[in-house]
Amino acid sequence: MNNLSEPLHADPQAMRAWLAPRFEAPGLVSLCSKNNWTGIQTDDLDHAISWIMGEDRAGVEGIYCRVTTVTSRFPAGSRGSARDSRALVGMWSDIDFGNDLHKATGLPANADEARDVPRFAKLPEPTRVEHSGAGLYAWWEFDQPLVIGEDIDFDTAAELAGDWQNILATGAKKLGVGYGTGVRDLARVLRVPWTANRKPGRAPALCAVVEDTGQRYSLDVIQQLAADLKPKPKKRAAPKSAGPRNKAPRSDTTGGRGPMTILGDHACCGEILQHVGAAYAEQYPGSCSYCGGGCQRWNRPGWDETCSKDGIAVHKDGAAVTIRTDNFPGITAAAIGRVLSPGQLFAALHHGGDESEASRDIIRAAHGRDGATPAARAVPAAVLDDVRQATVHISAEPTAATPAGASRSRAHPAARLRGLVTKVATAPADDAAGLLQWAARTGFTVGREAGAEPRAVADAFRKAAVRAGLGDDTATSIIRAAYQEAGQ
Repeated sequence: MNNLSEPLHADPQAMRAWLAPRFEAPGLVSLCSKNNWTGIQTDDLDHAISWIMGEDRAGVEGIYCRVTTVTSRFPAGSRGSARDSRALVGMWSDIDFGNDLHKATGLPANADEARDVPRFAKLPEPTRVEHSGAGLYAWWEFDQPLVIGEDIDFDTAAELAGDWQNILATGAKKLGVGYGTGVRDLARVLRVPWTANRKPGRAPALCAVVEDTGQRYSLDVIQQLAADLKPKPKKRAAPKSAGPRNKAPRSDTTGGRGPMTILGDHACCGEILQHVGAAYAEQYPGSCSYCGGGCQRWNRPGWDETCSKDGIAVHKDGAAVTIRTDNFPGITAAAIGRVLSPGQLFAALHHGGDESEASRDIIRAAHGRDGATPAARAVPAAVLDDVRQATVHISAEPTAATPAGASRSRAHPAARLRGLVTKVATAPADDAAGLLQWAARTGFTVGREAGAEPRAVADAFRKAAVRAGLGDDTATSIIRAAYQEAGQ
């Protein structure tokens, strides 16, 4: 690889050449630094260069550019979320190397070994390779930036990025080295080439472009590569028959694999956290009392440098998670401090901890039925495929042809609505806000089925929340947000 022993100061002309194509994409280019994670979001290349040079003169530890452009400027103190993405320029890698340079162990020994990771993953030659000072960023750029919501939808873009990182992790495994798959989210930032990496505890190094083939790829080619190379789930036997066809539909697969089990099989805590705005931060140093080591530290939605860095630990590459912060929006108090499976995490975030309702929600999403929440629809496609196959015996709803006296899997919508309101009214004070968020969102959908006026539904939940100890203004705010999320 190239020798990087060049003067350690930012090169504005080289940076301009590197940044210029980003400014041709729709949206704003987002830059930040270790001292200022909000940074700037701009469509002015001159302003971007000026800002970077100012940060460099201040001697900041690192200067970063987001992998996507964004839709708007971030509020002060915010780092933005994946949902702010506007245009995607390509797929990327973030391959750390040198075990004496990082907290993680088992990494490629040097840059040459790191460069072999994409090759062992059977990926084609990248458009460009950048040396970050202690890692390699390989880029497979599209022949033109993809506008999210026009050229590709958000969920497809997020899934494609995740698949690409899984492919790289497979290549690293074949090579016998480690790779951090926590770099998959669309809000990821990478160091800007031709700026200095001044991370403490190591010699300063210049970030630089070390390969530039100019090769670019169409979306079709990248998607085909992802489909061909991504790890395939293990084949499983078909689920046993649920019995007679006129048996009442079930929300799980007793004796088989229900949605909660399938979520765990796919180790998707990271994807569930990303959907609500959490973001990967770094590999945890040292050992873990739960899994021994190799944990990832994640930041909650709305996190900034003034917050604790020990809020979320993701174990075993997404097989489990521990949330230690009580500032995580929507999480139930009962879930804080516990090791949660992906299914328990999904239920705690979106269904007040009710795993049965969470299972029904995911089944509705898997079969494309009405009433599925956006969160369930955002579950990884591989999970939904598995759920669809495992629950193929479950009919959509009882029909008029259901024999008299046959049991039904779901109560009448009016009864379900009353049950949701009662759950809120009787909730412990610490759980009331999180439970209200889920119950009200579900309640507006159920209320529509029952023919209830939204105003009446909202008022019933407001009164129940006040009874549980929430303030009237807080309850009203949560219910209003739930009304919008339910698509009313």
